[in-house]
Amino acid sequence: MASFFMVVLFSATQIGGSVDEPPGYVYNDNGTPFIFDDDTLDIIYNFTVDNGGFLPIQDIKFKLDLYVNDTTSIILEPGLHLGTAQKQIPTLEPGTTYSSTLTIEMDPLYIPSFILSTTSILILIYVETTVTNLLPVAINISTYTVFSGLP
Repeated sequence: MASFFMVVLFSATQIGGSVDEPPGYVYNDNGTPFIFDDDTLDIIYNFTVDNGGFLPIQDIKFKLDLYVNDTTSIILEPGLHLGTAQKQIPTLEPGTTYSSTLTIEMDPLYIPSFILSTTSILILIYVETTVTNLLPVAINISTYTVFSGLP
C-alpha cells in the first residue's frame, strides 16, 4: 500500500504543461475601419498538458485569465480583467501530452486601446486535476507579456 501511495505521489509530480508565447491575434474590423463597435479581436494561446507519470490523470481543468498590468492607454486601467478561457480534458493517460488552443475574445470597447497603445498583460494560468481519482493536484502560474499594437 505504501508503494502505491509513492507511485501516486510521484505521478503527481510529473504533471506539466506550457502556454506558448507570444499568442496569436485575429483582428477583424468587419469592413468598418475606425468604427470599433463591430470589431473583433481574438487572443489565441497554444497550450499543452503533459502526464509524465505512471498513472492516468482525470478531470483536467485548464484556465487562463488575462488582466491589464500596466498600460499607456487612457481607457484601460491596471487590474482590468480582459477575459477568461478554459478547457476541460476528461482523461490523460500516462506518458501522453494533450495540445490545444484557448481563445479569449476581446471586448470591442478595449480594441482601440490595444491597437494604439502598449499594454503589459498579467497572465494567470490555473490547472486542476486528479491523479487516478485519488489525489487532487492544483498548479497556479503567473507571467507577463507586452502587447504593442496589432502585428
